[in-house]
Amino acid sequence: MLGAAKVVAIDKEPYRLQMAQRAGHTTINFDDVDVRSRLLELTGGRGPDKCIDAVGMEASHGAAHVHAYDRVKQAVRSETERPHALRQAIMSCRSGGEKVVLKA
Repeated sequence: MLGAAKVVAIDKEPYRLQMAQRAGHTTINFDDVDVRSRLLELTGGRGPDKCIDAVGMEASHGAAHVHAYDRVKQAVRSETERPHALRQAIMSCRSGGEKVVLKA
């Protein structure tokens, strides 16, 4: 709505991905592909200019090693949430790009 040349919606829920496709956006199902690799492919290796984490609740992650890492951090009380979506946004965004976190 504010003039972005390309919007990429990332989710695993088919109805949300279909809604984004109907709006003309590119979609990525994070259960099917590696998000960072796909974003680099879509942006010619540069990474997105802006990454917006609009999850609104704790994100889940399918990789066992990432889940185990976050559970250990929770167990020793060095972290209060499982920041999978935020971590991917930070790692995927281009150098100097903007990262935005929206929480309800």
